[in-house]
Amino acid sequence: ADVYLVKALAPASDVTTTGTVEAESEINLAFQSIGGTIQTLNTDVGHRVQAGQVLATLNDATLQAQVQQAQAAVAQAQGALAQAQAQVKVVTQGATPQNIAVAQAAVNNAQTALANAQKMYTDQQASYNNRSAQQQQLVQAQNAVAQAKTAYETAQQNQQAALTTAQSALTTAQNNLQTDQQNLQTDQQQYGDITLAQVQQEYQTYQSALDNYNSWQQGGYGGQNPYAPQLQADQAVWQSDSNAYYTLQGAAQKVQADDTAVSSAKSQLTNLQNAVAQADTNYTTAQQALQVAQQAYNDRTTQQQALDAAANTVKQEQAAVNQAQAQLQQVEQPATPAQVQAAEAAAQTATAGVQAAQAQLHTAQVNESYAVLRAPVDGV
Repeated sequence: ADVYLVKALAPASDVTTTGTVEAESEINLAFQSIGGTIQTLNTDVGHRVQAGQVLATLNDATLQAQVQQAQAAVAQAQGALAQAQAQVKVVTQGATPQNIAVAQAAVNNAQTALANAQKMYTDQQASYNNRSAQQQQLVQAQNAVAQAKTAYETAQQNQQAALTTAQSALTTAQNNLQTDQQNLQTDQQQYGDITLAQVQQEYQTYQSALDNYNSWQQGGYGGQNPYAPQLQADQAVWQSDSNAYYTLQGAAQKVQADDTAVSSAKSQLTNLQNAVAQADTNYTTAQQALQVAQQAYNDRTTQQQALDAAANTVKQEQAAVNQAQAQLQQVEQPATPAQVQAAEAAAQTATAGVQAAQAQLHTAQVNESYAVLRAPVDGV
């Protein structure tokens, strides 16, 4: 065959057109059989999704609770079935030594509990009839009130004299402080600001002048010592400033001591006032405690309730003993045909109960799965 080569040419022109692009197929999606509030939305218009991808979920808190309730119902039904099957085994095979031992142990435990309840009732009854303990508590509360009252009255009596003394001490301390502050201010105005370093420097100057004076004197020179005027001047300056410095220091120390005395007097005055207030508080507290003790002594409702509760406990424990003894008697006696038939019927009912609970659980789990919306196919 002949072969012809054809040269590819560019198109002579481009073609532009308009139109609508439509999907080959569309699927309308919705949550199955249930409604609710959207909890998550994992996609949007125009997003590409894959088959099985979660598109959205509903708030499934209620559905989860229903599943949990159904699971609990299944567990309860299975427990009832196990008990019914065990009872069928007991009535058909007869009691084993182990069954009898368990039933006898239940009787013994019930009898022990009954004995404890009876003792508790006896003790409670004795406490109800014997009021010596409550009487003692009441007397103690009355004594506490009397002691607190005496302490309060004593504090009040002693307060006036003590307050007068403390106030006098405070006034004296404040007056001394004011006087010494004025003296310090006067000394500061008279002497100015003299420091210890200044006094020490002036002393060194005086010592230098004294050394010069003594050196000339010991040199055997005749006539008047030329260093005498300087020595006298330096000595006068040093002694004057030294006296002024220590005068200022003494005045300042007095002010500080007076300030401490004022603070101490104020503190003592406050403590005296607080002591009376504390005694008053203690007296009030003791009166309240006496009121509580008096109410407890007069009102026997609580004790009567405790006694009644103990009596009810005895009745309950006696009923438990009777039930345990009846159960032991039932275990020891062979089962009748009617008892066997009743046990088997109970087992069948329990089996039906398990099946019904499992069906409800399956329904709850299916409903929970409906709260998740998935993409059925790949698409956009």
